[in-house]
Amino acid sequence: MIAFEALFTFLTAMAFITLIGRPLAKAYAERVQSQPHSLSACEEKALIERVATLESELGEIRRNIASLQESSDFALKLLESQTGEKINLIGEKRPQVKDS
Repeated sequence: MIAFEALFTFLTAMAFITLIGRPLAKAYAERVQSQPHSLSACEEKALIERVATLESELGEIRRNIASLQESSDFALKLLESQTGEKINLIGEKRPQVKDS
């Protein structure tokens, strides 16, 4: 019964998105495209600075993710060497297969 309700809810949501949401999104996109907006020099400079800041922050986030990934890999290898078992990232443990 719960599966039927979930399926019905999903199908209802999809129908809503397809029948109502998509035409509204198309109409809004056409409206936005038809209204050109020119920026003043001050606004353009502010946007350029904002993009530079965001690119800088994105670079920092990427470096942090890489560092976290390296730390995670190191911790995982250390744990595997101590337990002698191969460990999945999901948390499942399975016996380590020895190379012949």
